[in-house]
Order: sequence, then C-alpha cells, then structure tokens
Amino acid sequence: ELYEKSAQQGLASSQSKLGSMYRYGKGVEINHAKATEWYWKAYEQGNEEAIKALERLKEMEVHNHD
Repeated sequence: ELYEKSAQQGLASSQSKLGSMYRYGKGVEINHAKATEWYWKAYEQGNEEAIKALERLKEMEVHNHD
C-alpha cells in the first residue's frame, strides 16, 4: 500500500518496485499487465531498474510465443 501511494504520486523507484511486486506476486496477485504499466511509468522517468525489467518482460513474451 505504501509503494502504491508513492507510485501514484510519481516516485519512479516506487513505480518500479510496484511493477516488480505485480510481476512476481509479492503481496499482490501476479499481473503482468499491471507490472508493465508501473514499469513503463518508471521507465518514462529514466529509472534503470524499470528499463531492464521491461526488456526482460519483452524477452519473456517473445519466448512464450515461439
């Protein structure tokens, strides 16, 4: 809940952390769409963690469609 509040206020590190929580199901249900949404918001602010996470999610998508 704390991460969500600060993420909604635009804090890139919290947005990236929230993305990870949704990606891995830490404290929330796994939801890759929400993970991508939060990672993207952090990415738009230049957050390095989010950039790498989005690249990994993209790779997973490609491999899952093969």
